Amino acid sequence: MTSLALTAVIYTRTDSLTAAALFSLLTLLPQFIISPFISRAKIGTSFKNLFFIGEFVCVIPLVLLMMTDEILLIYVIYFAYCSVFFFLECFRAEYLKRISNDGNIQSRQGISRFVNGLVVVIGPFAGGVILSRFGMRSVYTLDIVTYFIAAAVVLLMHGDERPSVNERGRSADVLKTLKQNRDILSGSLLITFIGGTVSILTIEYIYKVISGDTLQYSVLMSAMALGASLGNLIGMIPFVSQHMRNTSNAAVILLGMLLLSVLFRPQFAVMAVILTLSGILSSIVMLRYATELFVRNSDGELRDGYLAFQNTIDSSNALSKPFGSCMNSVLGCVTSIAALGCVFIVFGMRLFAAKEA
Repeated sequence: MTSLALTAVIYTRTDSLTAAALFSLLTLLPQFIISPFISRAKIGTSFKNLFFIGEFVCVIPLVLLMMTDEILLIYVIYFAYCSVFFFLECFRAEYLKRISNDGNIQSRQGISRFVNGLVVVIGPFAGGVILSRFGMRSVYTLDIVTYFIAAAVVLLMHGDERPSVNERGRSADVLKTLKQNRDILSGSLLITFIGGTVSILTIEYIYKVISGDTLQYSVLMSAMALGASLGNLIGMIPFVSQHMRNTSNAAVILLGMLLLSVLFRPQFAVMAVILTLSGILSSIVMLRYATELFVRNSDGELRDGYLAFQNTIDSSNALSKPFGSCMNSVLGCVTSIAALGCVFIVFGMRLFAAKEA
């Protein structure tokens, strides 16, 4: 909520799309800067204490944001906030690995990703409503209350597990992580990159092909996010879970076929169905990659693996937007989306061929 609300506030105060875009970049930049330090971090306390303290540390930037209207200072404070949040997120992934086994990691990943998906759907809408009716301070206050509630929930955690200590050299960490997880990272990169490219091309499709408006675009993006959240629940169904590799490979091919259907220039209602189904299928594929990442890496290796996984997803998503703009200028949005669908189909067929080999 805070991220979306602050983006709107910065845009209205500066009347600059560049200023708002720069703020959005701050949610991505910290993880690239602090990743090497997270990998080597030695935590001398339990996960429970780390998370409990972390919830209160996250409150500090929110309190500082309530006390300033200076745009530059907002950038600095929010950068610090995102750094703390990403730090805690990496250790949350390691804790999930620690308390899980190969039998239940996929269901726990599904639940975790489903909840995160709901946040993506509900958070921006709630932030916009609160901002428009009650003002920015109310958004800060609600987020602060949320962190206090989270701290209380952390107190219910059992056990005294501690984060692992990484004793390897940093260069060895990176090389081993990339080699050990290269199929997961390359697959995640492709899925995220094409998904991000399609999302930016959808803007052009809505406005230029079916003569839609901003409301219709926001509904379509929400439909895709809702589909992604539902896909994680579907991934927990026993049959899907037991045949996850084949299911995810088939999902990639179906994704390509859905994108190819744009050649028929579907109108708003049909496009909403297409994007919802796309969200479901893509989340099933990403659930498979996330689960394999947790199963394949030991406790000591997971932190590096998760860093590489998350950085790959976020960087490919960021780079996909300008790429989509270039494709649109050369091929047009309809042909571009269809071409990306062909890439998915070829990729899915290669996955099946690799499995048989």
